[in-house]
Amino acid sequence: MKRISTWIYSIVSFSFLVISCDKSELVTRDKVIINNNSSSLSQRINHKNAGLLNFQTPSNNGMRFRSGESQEAIMLTSSDKNFALALVSEVSAPEFEGQQLRSTHVAVDGSYAYVSYNTEGDRYLGGIDIIDIADINNPRLVISAKLPDIDVNALYVDGNKLLIAGAADRDVFSDLSSSAFSSYLPLNNGLIGSNFDFKTLQGPTALDIIAGKQGANFVVSGGMSGVLAKLNKQNGNVEMSITIPDLRSVRDNGVKVVALSGTGLLKVYNGSLVHEKDIVVQSNTAEAKRTMDLYQNIAIVPQGRNGFATYNIQSGSLIKQHEIPNYTGNDSNLDPEDVVVNAVS
Repeated sequence: MKRISTWIYSIVSFSFLVISCDKSELVTRDKVIINNNSSSLSQRINHKNAGLLNFQTPSNNGMRFRSGESQEAIMLTSSDKNFALALVSEVSAPEFEGQQLRSTHVAVDGSYAYVSYNTEGDRYLGGIDIIDIADINNPRLVISAKLPDIDVNALYVDGNKLLIAGAADRDVFSDLSSSAFSSYLPLNNGLIGSNFDFKTLQGPTALDIIAGKQGANFVVSGGMSGVLAKLNKQNGNVEMSITIPDLRSVRDNGVKVVALSGTGLLKVYNGSLVHEKDIVVQSNTAEAKRTMDLYQNIAIVPQGRNGFATYNIQSGSLIKQHEIPNYTGNDSNLDPEDVVVNAVS
């Protein structure tokens, strides 16, 4: 029974608040199948399109860019500030049991990038890739983990834990009261362990999770019965939850917790989840991913085909609307409907 997890490819004027005690359920199983075979994993990385974006010339001899009529090879370093953006390599999405997965979220911490995946359609099948980016010119896929019967919609690194949010197939996990869940995988020197515990949430799927700056973590689940939940940092238990329709994303700045609802509201709370204000923003397309961010007291909100906007969460006022620049290229394969802003950071 899926499907608000097809939300992910793409994250009230009335809000019904329910403050609850911890009613999370604990389900423990071996749920992670880890592939760390360097030979097979390396086949998913290619460098054929490497180069400076908008100036790239595919080459078998390393990264190259074109400047005027000349073509030059370059090697990037972490201190190189000469160019805005260069493509170093591409990692293809994993394929499990004949099913091609699709990426849903990226988290970067230290020398590793963590990429989550789920499956389009009615099947629940997720994955997590861990990419070693210590050598900027030679990233390595070091682990590809399959998570059967669940979708992984978002992840976040919190010290020695990889927080995950998603949805589980209740036809398989029949003891769960709902599909939405939050959890974490233990990290050892940046690499994941092989098991985790579900903490179920109200709603069809969990869409975003963060390591909070106020002694707790936060997660949101979508759908009309979705919740903003406060999680215990040590064991992941749900300490408090508030029912808010159509939640997509959550962030905190150390003082405030802000949740984005697809109904067109930013919901602002203090660290104890006491509601402070609503800020009217653009409503979101149904089942579209929307991942917001916070910088001090500025909320940065993606708005699909309308670009993104910034809001002051203290005053509740719009700071600026940022439109997507007009595309002037000649790529016939580009559908203008696909040019959207789904996430900001």
